[in-house]
Amino acid sequence: MTFSGEYAWGTVINLVAPEDVAPPLANSTQGTLTVRWFVTRSIRLEGTYLLARVSEASSSRRVFDNHIGRARLSWQPTPRLTLRSIVEYNAITADPALTTLETEKNLNMDFLATYLVDPWTAVYVGYNNNQNSFRLVQDERISELVPGHGLGPDSWQFFVKISYLLRF
Repeated sequence: MTFSGEYAWGTVINLVAPEDVAPPLANSTQGTLTVRWFVTRSIRLEGTYLLARVSEASSSRRVFDNHIGRARLSWQPTPRLTLRSIVEYNAITADPALTTLETEKNLNMDFLATYLVDPWTAVYVGYNNNQNSFRLVQDERISELVPGHGLGPDSWQFFVKISYLLRF
């Protein structure tokens, strides 16, 4: 099992300041923590956490916090078959008085199976599901995205792909 991490702080220009305010100088904090674990020779688990925080330089009020958590699990039961899943959660908490960013949450799940028929041919089967905290509200005249409570379905996709080498 391996761990790695980084932490940095300093000042940045708040490029997402409200429209009627000139971009001010702000304090910035960033951190990353990564864990990698080879459970067995064929199973690998990775986890990553990222934090980005911007706050006012004068009062230390938070402009926004961005938290991202990502987990990836890979399993190769045979030399030809590989299964992979990725789950990622992203949350932005913003102060509307200090930024144009909106508070939002997003959860994405991705699953992929890869089968190698031979060195030149591969079959991929996958599924992706995305959920977020915004809702699409439709009126007779317009459609609008509005913040909602909790996560709700946004999009999903199922796919099959075949890759084959053609020689000329």
